Amino acid sequence: MQSSVYRKINNDIKVNKLTTHKTGYYEINNKSKRKQLKTDAINYNQLSMYFLEPENMNSFYSELFDAYITIKKIQTHNYEIELPDGNKNCYYYKNGICNRVKINSTLFTAEFILY
Repeated sequence: MQSSVYRKINNDIKVNKLTTHKTGYYEINNKSKRKQLKTDAINYNQLSMYFLEPENMNSFYSELFDAYITIKKIQTHNYEIELPDGNKNCYYYKNGICNRVKINSTLFTAEFILY
């Protein structure tokens, strides 16, 4: 029904977006700007990648980029996404649970492992 993205670095707010489901569309509020996104119900977003393996999904909705992002299956239980800013993330699953994420950013590389 509603999602938000908020990023603050030091005292500078970099992103502050609110996406809200309305009848027949989504409203995206980004600071003082508003726009409408006409799409079917958003049932899978980037945060979902951390909780549910995208076995039968070929894309997810990114609130940050206001766009659908392609999910590329690398091998069984291993998926890669390439974001519009050039960054790539790899997600690994075991028994349907995300147990590892590799983030490849232009500024850094990080890996999260569930123990």
